Amino acid sequence: MTSTNAQSTHGQVYKNHRVVFQMNSNDPESQKALMNNLQNLKKAWGANVEIEVVTFGPGIELVMTEKSAAAEGIAEMIKNGVIFVACENTMAKKNITKEELIENVGTVPSGVAEVIIKQEQGWSYIKGGI
Repeated sequence: MTSTNAQSTHGQVYKNHRVVFQMNSNDPESQKALMNNLQNLKKAWGANVEIEVVTFGPGIELVMTEKSAAAEGIAEMIKNGVIFVACENTMAKKNITKEELIENVGTVPSGVAEVIIKQEQGWSYIKGGI
């Protein structure tokens, strides 16, 4: 028997989780921890979870082709439906172009505003990293 719903250890059935991760650290260990969290959520909930990773400040390096410690993992997560976005304010401040981002990474006008909007829409918030 297969189930399309994720179940907790208490037997409750949940559907359609929505989680937004904030990543504002360029520390490789924090990037690795974030990727582990994403993999674990997708393993636990599969198609029952929507995930968006919002990068800004030093954390924008996570989604930069030449600076990311997790570029291959990000590409795989994107294939599995995880959305990664970069803050356009940070990009402007650091003179980063869209061409410097990993393929299929989106942008948002303000990373902080994006996190707030997601929370106002009922998304769960997690600060990525360690």
